[in-house]
Amino acid sequence: RIRNAYARRGYINAQITDVTRNVDGRRTSYQFTIREGQQFRMGLLWITGLATADTRELTNKWTLARNAIFDDSYLDRFRTTVLHPFVVVRTPRTGIRSRFEVNTKPDTQKQTVDVIITFK
Repeated sequence: RIRNAYARRGYINAQITDVTRNVDGRRTSYQFTIREGQQFRMGLLWITGLATADTRELTNKWTLARNAIFDDSYLDRFRTTVLHPFVVVRTPRTGIRSRFEVNTKPDTQKQTVDVIITFK
């Protein structure tokens, strides 16, 4: 959970180490070290495997702006609220049940994350 919280704030490589747990009666305390690493920002969005109109439709629904702090959890929300419904609507129109893959490509020099959505 801690790693996910940091990833929502652009720290996609945060490391949690030296975890110790102390149980005292009804209380538990944890101590740990967090190394945030670099904070990443949104890079480019690439959508491949679709017609131009469909690509434009999905691109317009992507709201994580370029250079905004990268929110790793946004990908899951986009997959659930946009991509899955898009496939459901597109299937009867095209007769093809599309599959898609969502990948990220971090660039440590630019401190950005490109998102690649590939339809097959």
